[in-house]
Amino acid sequence: MLVFDFMQRPRVIELGVLVASQLNVLDAVSADQDLAQRDKYIDSINQSGQMKILTGDPPAEEPRPKSMLAALFFDTIQRNVKPGIAIRWRNQPHPQLLAHINVGGRYYWIASRVGPPLQWRITLSRVMISVLITSLAMTAAFLIQQRLSKPLQDIAAAARKVRDGARPERLGEYSTSELADVAEQFNMMMASLEEMESTRAVMLAGVSHDIRTPLTKLRLALAMDGHAGEETHVRYINQIDAIISQFIDYIRNNHLEAPLEGDLNALIRQLAELFSESGHAFHLNLGGPLMLRFRPVAMSRIITNLMDNACKYGGADLEVKTWCAHGRVHLAVLDRGPGLPLDQDPRYLIRPFVRADVGRSSAAGTGLGLAIVDRLVRLHGGSFQLKNRNGGGTEALLVLKRGGVTVKRAVSL
Repeated sequence: MLVFDFMQRPRVIELGVLVASQLNVLDAVSADQDLAQRDKYIDSINQSGQMKILTGDPPAEEPRPKSMLAALFFDTIQRNVKPGIAIRWRNQPHPQLLAHINVGGRYYWIASRVGPPLQWRITLSRVMISVLITSLAMTAAFLIQQRLSKPLQDIAAAARKVRDGARPERLGEYSTSELADVAEQFNMMMASLEEMESTRAVMLAGVSHDIRTPLTKLRLALAMDGHAGEETHVRYINQIDAIISQFIDYIRNNHLEAPLEGDLNALIRQLAELFSESGHAFHLNLGGPLMLRFRPVAMSRIITNLMDNACKYGGADLEVKTWCAHGRVHLAVLDRGPGLPLDQDPRYLIRPFVRADVGRSSAAGTGLGLAIVDRLVRLHGGSFQLKNRNGGGTEALLVLKRGGVTVKRAVSL
């Protein structure tokens, strides 16, 4: 409607007024022609090719043109020609405008073909209207999609943070009632989860304290009784203490630790020195400084657990490699142990309290080490996988974003 009212309609009216004025001029000029020169005048008009004077029977009466713009064009001419000039419209064999004008004292029908200009305008108007309607519809759909997708993207991003073990910020209020209800329910769910996690952490901390207290007393009792050198008792006590530490590490709120810019290779070298002092030497295949954002304590726990796993199950030819590829940081801890069971999915071993076939190794553990690694790697926005190493052994591979963690520090209750 806007295209028709402000673009096409004024142009068609302007064209109709111009044609009507030309017919008025032609009628005035033709009426003054000498009778002796009338036939010659008619021939000259017919030879011009623009108009044709009909000398035979008058054209049959036909209805007005059906096209909206053609009808507007025809009506405009009718309103603007001077009295005495009759006009008609002919559709066959092609659109024609006929005017009854005076030529040397005699009235003739002059036919003028409505050629490409008007037809082109009509076709163009239809195309423009179609394009305009389509553009408006697509623009409206895009705006609606943006209005709906932004809250959904916020909810999806918050859900991913929950999946990765982080605490997202509370969702805002949305104008759409359905989205507002979803956001409210999500915020209530997060409040319940945080309350449960807080309660669980307090409970486990209390249990670990209550267990470690008698363990400490037992150590002192053994020492006072002269049994401090009995390695069996000490080993059992240390195992219990390590198990408690693993439980605490697993439920620790690592997302509250702020990420910092640091050199990952420098951290690996520090941890490798500690393992070397305990009798486990790692070959380091590291490049230059590898700067990225990570949580130092959480990253130390990741690398320590993987290196400790390699020491327990690998035994020899221990190695740590780092490299960059496709904009991501790769960290691999390799050993030459028995490798992964071929009949088990490697992802199964990452689940909590799951260990490989105990017959393949005498190492003791809780089955939480790899689960802790997987959770902390996902907290850093990366991925973790286990696979058999070429030539035998196991490869634990971490893939981290070059930019490091970008999640915001959450507000705890």
